Amino acid sequence: MKTLNKTKAILSGILMIGLAVFTSCSKSDDDTEPTPAKEVDVYVSGSKNGTAVYWKNGEMTQLDKGIATDIAVSGNNVYLSGYENSAGSGMTAKMWENGAMTPLSNGKNFAFANGVAVQGNTVYVVGNVRGDDGYYDVAKLWKNGSPISLSPADNYANANGIYLQGNDVYIAGYEDLKTTPYPYNTVAKYWKNTTSVDLTNGDYQAIATSIFVSGNDVYTVGVEKNAADKYVAKLWKNKSVTTLSDGTTDVFATSVFVSGNDVYVTGYEANGINQIAKLWKNNVATDLPDGYDATGVYVFGNDVYVCGFGADGSALIWKNGEKQVIGTVARTTSILVVER
Repeated sequence: MKTLNKTKAILSGILMIGLAVFTSCSKSDDDTEPTPAKEVDVYVSGSKNGTAVYWKNGEMTQLDKGIATDIAVSGNNVYLSGYENSAGSGMTAKMWENGAMTPLSNGKNFAFANGVAVQGNTVYVVGNVRGDDGYYDVAKLWKNGSPISLSPADNYANANGIYLQGNDVYIAGYEDLKTTPYPYNTVAKYWKNTTSVDLTNGDYQAIATSIFVSGNDVYTVGVEKNAADKYVAKLWKNKSVTTLSDGTTDVFATSVFVSGNDVYVTGYEANGINQIAKLWKNNVATDLPDGYDATGVYVFGNDVYVCGFGADGSALIWKNGEKQVIGTVARTTSILVVER
């Protein structure tokens, strides 16, 4: 019996030691270390004192004369689209790769590069070039610098925004509808590759400014005038339209981003002498602190980044609604967030 009791005592001691070790080495759910936040780089395109610039994490890089309209990053390479006044009466469309500028037009006619996207070794830029007649603007897609016309030479059109999905290129813009009496109303539209899809019927002037593709759905934003001659901010999901403003003041939608089931749109409201930068999340508008215009939006994880500028001329970023000044006497045009 002593042997049995001793064995029981040893087993009991071992069990108690094991429990103590297990208790001291294990952690409850509450003690689990949180996953560290991913480190990101925030890129913003824009201009300062007539010079095209971009910011990386608040540090500004100057390019050359002009305005940088959009930005894309692939690996260590930074690409920007933009334009500048030419020596004559024209405007030159431009693209920069790591600060090196490539002209996309001849500088004799008005030309603008409004958006840029990169896939592998292919760089896409969208914009418009005025014809030699000096009147009609042709919507353009440049693929590695080679121009592709998206609209006929005898009509007025513009390409404003670009999004890549797989092998497909989506472009937001507008084109004159010549069936209406002059001055013609513009039709908001997007192109999938070079095939156009009209979003409005031409009853009122309309423009598509930005585009995003999520799965099989195409999201486009822009503006359309109403019967009261006010600009109304619009969001199209495929061809189904949602009105973002009530039509009593001029409200413009400038950029769109989709994250999961949430749709984010930036823009601004102009009411007399006042102008207010706005962010819509699922059609609900929020005024951005000290913002005059909100020009771009990007969502990374749970963080919502918006770029814009204030009435005092300061270049701004809002991260989850918190304002950060990244420049003075400057404007921003687009924003991109890249994981390091």
